[in-house]
Amino acid sequence: MKKINISLSKHVIDKLSEAADKLSVSKEKIIEGALIAYFGDLKRGEYERLFQADLLDEYIAVMVEEGMSDYFHQTKTT
Repeated sequence: MKKINISLSKHVIDKLSEAADKLSVSKEKIIEGALIAYFGDLKRGEYERLFQADLLDEYIAVMVEEGMSDYFHQTKTT
């Protein structure tokens, strides 16, 4: 299991602490459960579309960088 650090408002931390005490579970388990529920609520198609859009954006960025590199190389040799 990996650890992360997050910042939350005092209000959210207070609510989280109250829920953890009331349910006798750790704050970590509440956050993990909330995130799992959130991801489960996302429509699979929307999630995949967003993921694919990110991959496409990354591919386009690489293509642009390579193209600019080639362009600058050509301008230096002419």
